Formats: sequence, structure tokens, C-alpha cells
Amino acid sequence: MTIPVHNSFQIVFSAAFFLCTFLAECILIIRVVAVYPPSQLSPLRKIAIYGTIVLFKLARIANVAVETAVLHQITKQVVNPVEIGQRAQHTPYTRVEWFLQTFDTSLSPFSLVRVAWVSTLP
Repeated sequence: MTIPVHNSFQIVFSAAFFLCTFLAECILIIRVVAVYPPSQLSPLRKIAIYGTIVLFKLARIANVAVETAVLHQITKQVVNPVEIGQRAQHTPYTRVEWFLQTFDTSLSPFSLVRVAWVSTLP
């Protein structure tokens, strides 16, 4: 006998999935801080380097908050967990998260590659 999964599980699972990737990508911030110590940067460079990272993180948090609210509305309307997943997959917030995650993840390594390239110049 199987016990049906409650619809709120979809919301918790989605939030946990985001949180795991978000925290894992925060390691990149540690790498950027190691290469660009804030104490050695001018205020303009701090804004350019850390401001973009913070903006991407805040945009991702806002997107997931809206996506979670939409998913909560879907779970009120639909009982079938498979249909909930299919409807959630077709919301634009999933694609926005993929886009933001791609740029958020690639932003830090490109900064580190630029430092390595500049340090090899004569």
C-alpha cells in the first residue's frame, strides 16, 4: 500500500533544490574574495566585482520566491502531483532561474581567468 504524497511536498522539494544549488554556488564567492580582497580594492571596483554577484544572487532569490508563490497557487488548484510538476515546469520562472544560474555561475570563474591571464602578461 502506498501513501499519497502531499502537494506541499512539491513546494518543499523545489525550495530545497534551489537552496542546495544556491549554497553550493556561494563557494564561488569565497574564491572571488580570495582573488580580489575587498580591502585592496577601490570602491568602484568593489561595486563592479561584488555588486554584480550580489545582484545576480538577489535576482535569483526574488525569482524563486515568485516561483514558490506560483507553485503554491498551483497546488491549491490541482491534486495530481504529476500535473503540478508539469504545470510548474511550463512557468517562465524555471527558465529564468536556469538563465540566472548560468550567468551567476559563470561570472566568478571568468573573473578568475581574467586575473590569471593578466598576471601572465609581461
